[in-house]
Amino acid sequence: MTPTLQELDADAGPVAGVDVLAVAPDGAARAAGVRAGEVIVAINGESVLRYPQLTPLRGREGGDRIAFADAEGRTREHAFGDGLIGVSLRTRPARLALAVSRAMARDEAWNGALLDAAWALERRDPGEAARRLEAVRAAGCPDDPVFRGLAFRVAAGLGELDRAGELLATLPERTDHQNQLHLPGPLDRYRFFLASGRTGDLVDLVERRPGFFPFARLPRWPAQAAFLRSGGPASPPGAAAPPAAAEPAGPARVVNPMLHGAAEWPWGADFHTHDDLIVENRPLLISQRPAFYKQAFLTRNEPFGDFDLHASFTVRLTGPPSERWPSSMLINVSDYETTPEPDGPAYFGGETSVLGANFQAFSDGEREVTLLHGWGHYEPIAASFFDGTAEHHLHLSRRGGRRTVVLDGRTLLDLPANPTPRRLVFHLHVVGLEADFRAFEIIEPRPAR
Repeated sequence: MTPTLQELDADAGPVAGVDVLAVAPDGAARAAGVRAGEVIVAINGESVLRYPQLTPLRGREGGDRIAFADAEGRTREHAFGDGLIGVSLRTRPARLALAVSRAMARDEAWNGALLDAAWALERRDPGEAARRLEAVRAAGCPDDPVFRGLAFRVAAGLGELDRAGELLATLPERTDHQNQLHLPGPLDRYRFFLASGRTGDLVDLVERRPGFFPFARLPRWPAQAAFLRSGGPASPPGAAAPPAAAEPAGPARVVNPMLHGAAEWPWGADFHTHDDLIVENRPLLISQRPAFYKQAFLTRNEPFGDFDLHASFTVRLTGPPSERWPSSMLINVSDYETTPEPDGPAYFGGETSVLGANFQAFSDGEREVTLLHGWGHYEPIAASFFDGTAEHHLHLSRRGGRRTVVLDGRTLLDLPANPTPRRLVFHLHVVGLEADFRAFEIIEPRPAR
């Protein structure tokens, strides 16, 4: 339910920041007295607004000064050395509504509907936000940057790229991090340029703001820029499927590992973490229009080797696939022990993939499943896979020196495992589909007693 204006005005806490969902029992954060429910508000004196800033929490040379705020708004700072601090995070759910509350004029004729629109956007519901904004406009809301900033977010979320571009051209750059979250920041512009194919604007933005996009300073950035301009990887030829086999038995008990929101990947068009849903083992519901991404990157930093990943889901096309990108749902486990900044060419070249599956529907009507142990195995699947009626079950398993992929009781892949991975990234990617996850479980086998 949307907070009232009075409730938001009474919130003395920071607009920016990320909530601490869980604290590892043996991590540096627990030793420093950090508890679930607190908010990370700054790292090395810089307000926390976006996940790339949380890269230090994965262990950066030299350590970091991290500021935490408790429920009463009291702030304290801790210095952490090299290594993991052991927390799981999510973006504060009320931050956009709180920023709008502090930025807008107090006009009772429209401010409630404006807050409702901001709250709907925070809940990833641009359709509801559009209806609220129409109510705001009808009530006489002035055409100011608050209104146009929210209207840009709505248009972008609905895939109305021409309208979003028109609005973006009228909006100033964000300058105040705490109270101007309604204005599109560099990351919002980056996502829009990528989704709308404005690659020249995208590359110019990245190279103009290397402090915001640190990957622009890496040697591989020129290759990444060329990759983004290319429109994505080419599809390799098909290959025969291995014979069917029995589904491996799972462990008696699910143990979800501690996960951390990963840094923004340079080639991602839209990015959200779902750490809270994964950690609490709650279902995910992701609805996307064609040619618009929604992605989640979840990292497990503590070393471990064997794992099972089980996903139970239905999936439905939300419209015809675009000609540039297939409608697809991807679940992949990659290893970035030796790659501090993931890059598109290495990922799509299969250099880092441990195990995964990608279900694709192309504009010519062809449907395929891709197995991502190296992006090399393709197999046709029935078009009915995407009609939203059947519940599908996917198991990714790395156990006892074998890697297996089992879909709906049929083994599609059974190969020797690579050497033990140490820093895993779980990549969930949805475009042009509505994916309803009834279960999403990352299972770590218990050691023998």
